Amino acid sequence: QKGVSREDIACAMEKCYETESETEAIRRLCQKKHFSAEDSSDAEKQKMYSYLVRKGFHSEEVRKILNV
Repeated sequence: QKGVSREDIACAMEKCYETESETEAIRRLCQKKHFSAEDSSDAEKQKMYSYLVRKGFHSEEVRKILNV
């Protein structure tokens, strides 16, 4: 079986984001990428959404922050 188990991913995410919530981490990455949900087109929001989900963030949290 290829890949990483869901349990290992969840454990790694918890360790990485112990000091900050997932929401704060998403906002920090958006800032780092100079992304503003208010000033972005739908295409730009979709691109950032895809990026964040690929990074391992929960889609519900990403949608909440990006106002998608």
